[in-house]
Amino acid sequence: MLIDRVETQTDYAYNLSDHLQPIEVRTTNSDGKAYKTQNKYPQDYSDPVAQKLVAQNRLLPLETTMLVDNQMVDGSRTTYRFMDASGNQPAGLTSGFGPYPYHFERAVEVGRPRRQ
Repeated sequence: MLIDRVETQTDYAYNLSDHLQPIEVRTTNSDGKAYKTQNKYPQDYSDPVAQKLVAQNRLLPLETTMLVDNQMVDGSRTTYRFMDASGNQPAGLTSGFGPYPYHFERAVEVGRPRRQ
């Protein structure tokens, strides 16, 4: 594809045994730089919260990492927990509680994701 006289090539990688979303998107521009975005989805995890997200068909990326020439330049992670709409956590897994976003983490320095 030619955009503003810059040629780009984009390739998609899938893990078709688990889901149909791309786990990696690689783009190479005519400037020679390789851009890569890696995604992890609820289907890539086996914990109860992730499995509940899958059961509810909530299949957005939970973790995204962006690299340029294999150096991390950005990333984010969203953590979900079981709680009710008021933010109360249950003692056990009950039907009235659903996974809600609990913690959002973003890499703040190039190549250095923030630790929890």
